[in-house]
Amino acid sequence: MTRAEKILVSRLLDVAADQFHEHGCNDMDPEFFEDLEPEEIEQLVKGYNDWKRGETGETCGDPEDEELPLVNIGDDMWMAYLAAVIGRTD
Repeated sequence: MTRAEKILVSRLLDVAADQFHEHGCNDMDPEFFEDLEPEEIEQLVKGYNDWKRGETGETCGDPEDEELPLVNIGDDMWMAYLAAVIGRTD
């Protein structure tokens, strides 16, 4: 993915996160996590919590607590997190 593509995707995800946030129900469908290994999900939750802690000082639970973190992270917040990750310029 080119730098320009990453920037555009990041900006579009930010807009989508804002739009989804206003819809009231931001539950994540468990199907989004199908085919991911437990370690991959744990990495996602850890990455999300590291980002969230930097943004607000808060997290969404312990990544080792089976379902809890995934239940507490809505689709809008995943979009905002991924926008931040993709938008990083290393």
